[in-house]
Amino acid sequence: MSDTPSPSISRLPWPGPRGWAAVVCALQGVALLIVAVVSAVDRSDSVAADLALVICLVVIGAGLLAIAWSLLKQRSWARGPALTFQIIALAIAVTEAKLTTAYGWLIGVPALVAFIVLVRGNQAQADSSDN
Repeated sequence: MSDTPSPSISRLPWPGPRGWAAVVCALQGVALLIVAVVSAVDRSDSVAADLALVICLVVIGAGLLAIAWSLLKQRSWARGPALTFQIIALAIAVTEAKLTTAYGWLIGVPALVAFIVLVRGNQAQADSSDN
């Protein structure tokens, strides 16, 4: 056996609340990219509308993945775009999906979790820097 101890999970570096928000943002981004692929394969009558939808979904999904990566790298600017997207997603979940369908819950719950983690994580960080 080796004399060097193996690192325990508690010792592994993890960015805390921003890391969890990054996980949620990354999952949202991957989900949007999957929806883009499905939308590209499942065509309707309007090719222009399908193309516009796929382009929008790919751009937003890639943007969310970039935000998630930036949150993991502790970039100070990443919190603003992440919060903005979560607010927009919550608005979509409440107004369009009505939170009475599965889509409403699939959009709303992850957005609410990421929003709370980002806001509470920033408060905890501010409280620890005051001490």
